[in-house]
Amino acid sequence: DPGPHLSGQVVQAQARGHALDAIAEQPGATDLFVFRRTATGTWCHIDGVGRGAGWAGNVEIRSEDEPHVAAAVADGAVRLVDGAEPVRIVGPYYACRAALVLAPGGELVVFGGLPDGDPGGRERLVLLAERAARLVCDVPPAKRLEDELEILEAVRAVTMVSADALPAALAAVAQCAATALSCEFAAVATVPRDGSDPVCSWAGPGWSPAREALVAQAAASLIARRAELPLLTQDSAAEDAVLALEGFEATDGITAIQALPVGADPVAVLFVAHASTVPRGFTLLCRRVAGAMADAAEVVVRRAIAQERLAAENSELAKRVETDALTGVASRSWWEERLAREPAGGAAPGRFWSVVVVDLDGLKQLNDTRGHGVGDELLRDCAQLLQRNCRAGDRVARIGGDEFVVLLQDAGSETAARWCSRLLDAAQEQRRAAPDVPMTFSAGWGTTAPGASLYDALAQADERMYEDKRSRRQRLAAVRSVS
Repeated sequence: DPGPHLSGQVVQAQARGHALDAIAEQPGATDLFVFRRTATGTWCHIDGVGRGAGWAGNVEIRSEDEPHVAAAVADGAVRLVDGAEPVRIVGPYYACRAALVLAPGGELVVFGGLPDGDPGGRERLVLLAERAARLVCDVPPAKRLEDELEILEAVRAVTMVSADALPAALAAVAQCAATALSCEFAAVATVPRDGSDPVCSWAGPGWSPAREALVAQAAASLIARRAELPLLTQDSAAEDAVLALEGFEATDGITAIQALPVGADPVAVLFVAHASTVPRGFTLLCRRVAGAMADAAEVVVRRAIAQERLAAENSELAKRVETDALTGVASRSWWEERLAREPAGGAAPGRFWSVVVVDLDGLKQLNDTRGHGVGDELLRDCAQLLQRNCRAGDRVARIGGDEFVVLLQDAGSETAARWCSRLLDAAQEQRRAAPDVPMTFSAGWGTTAPGASLYDALAQADERMYEDKRSRRQRLAAVRSVS
């Protein structure tokens, strides 16, 4: 039960609304605004019809910023505006035809959205304005409550953004802002820190720039001016527009635009715009909603930045774990992870892998006689030799102190055999070029075709490598016995 007092207020508000509707209907106005002077040259809108009702309590204007208001006050009567296209009448309100009337009590009444033809004479408009002004005392309490709930709902929408990736989080915030403010365009861009590049995402439910690059360009301009934010332009066609961004001007279809900082020490900037598809500016409520959303977005943006930084650090850590620090090729950890991902039953039909195992000969003796520095250099030379002979899809890994494995993509047995032969030729060329530290190794290969697994290929490659090593030792022993 709302109680008798609240019920009485509701009845009074309904009666006042019906009476204002009747007044607006006489000249055919779709919107009616009643302004009261709150200070010299300052007016506050308190109630009305159409947008005048929806914007009650949320439009404040100054005569010096409003040429039509200044003219009506100077004439002390009626100011008629008549155009083929919507123009800004007062504050955020746009219309083709409107009448601004100074009532006898000093109130300013705007009849907007008037039909073509005579609105009924100036004297009649003054009489209607006086009647409207007498009906309106203050912004209805229900309207104030509705506005506060609108702000809370907009903030809730932003805080519910859960995207982890930074571009997705920014896009979600931009979409929330466009929806809450009924804007045709919204964008969020991060302020670059620690040498990072700005990240920008946008939503254009009713308008988009001629080129997407203009969004990043506008964002960069606002980031450079972040100490001046918030900034607002109610009429992009005005010569003194404070926000003149390339691609976001009246000639581009923008009627009004505002930009706000996300956070006190801005972590990002938010900018939203109305386009000529539904020409209007931003009410005080719109500015309060935008400000509340920008404040709420700080947590969302900072969280997304932190998560992206953590993901980058994890990726870098994984890269380090998967990279052999000495040679720069893949590590044993990478190779074991690759084996763990081997599908049951081996490679898919028609898809072949070959494994080549390479074992450097005499590394321990070289380390013992000439030092580990020379041995390390030999390992690096061997890794580079293997990589130079690989294709784009192949991968080299160091899986032991003196042992490497090469994974050849889409390579059957004949391809793997030819590859090993070319590798031996390349090693011989390198020995001739660097005889001081000769590179000799044993190698063997195995393949997953037909139907074998990567494990099978590795076992086969190991067996052939050890067979190669035994043969090499036997040949060396035979040479020594002859000599």
